[in-house]
Amino acid sequence: MKIENKKSPNFKGYSPLMSGNNNPDNAGDLQEGFEFGWEPLDSNATIGHDKSGVMAGANVWPSELPALRYDALQYYHAAVNLGKNLFPLFALALDLPSTFFDDKTQHSAALMKLLHYPPQTGPFDERVIGIGAHTE
Repeated sequence: MKIENKKSPNFKGYSPLMSGNNNPDNAGDLQEGFEFGWEPLDSNATIGHDKSGVMAGANVWPSELPALRYDALQYYHAAVNLGKNLFPLFALALDLPSTFFDDKTQHSAALMKLLHYPPQTGPFDERVIGIGAHTE
């Protein structure tokens, strides 16, 4: 597949069903997903974010689903903005100035992965689950 994440230098894009295996004792993860990172909603905009770092690099989007880019990025930006609104509260809870995290969170390195877990019906292999044991 053209937009498979393993073909992308920054591993963004589509991860096919059973392409991951978080727990080597299992047979695979019964999920598929689509991973992407920061990008302006306006595809013509180029300002406002640092383009360097491990999480940097262009997102890949399926040409067959033109609305996915905008809809997914709207959700992504809402989640990032929620996080940015929470950081002053975290700082205050730690008896720090409310702006303590501002310089540390200016350029988000957040990646988002939209996941689909198909239903497991009928007989199933106990080594195939939605996602194996892992840490975030």
